[in-house]
Amino acid sequence: MKAALLCLSLAGCGSMTAAPEGWPELTRTEVLNVGVGEVAKICADTFAPLACAHVDLCTLTCTTYYQSGMYLQFIRDHEDGHCNGSDHVGETTFADLLALWKTGKACPQ
Repeated sequence: MKAALLCLSLAGCGSMTAAPEGWPELTRTEVLNVGVGEVAKICADTFAPLACAHVDLCTLTCTTYYQSGMYLQFIRDHEDGHCNGSDHVGETTFADLLALWKTGKACPQ
């Protein structure tokens, strides 16, 4: 029941697009047990800041942050999807990032 309620509170939980073609392999880091206030700052651009993924194609890294107690498999799967380039259905954040990165204009020289 707790997992189902958490899923309902996450924007787009379970509704992910396929990764865009040409998405690069990223080095991943997981940061666990982040305090509520800190995860709210780090994940400020998300609907329900329980966890989030920060993708940096310039350094080919993906860092996922998890609020204390939120290191649950379905949340990990969701954030891993973002590290793989998947967007929430109806969004194009990662597809747009990839397109910009491919132009060579996304990373400072």
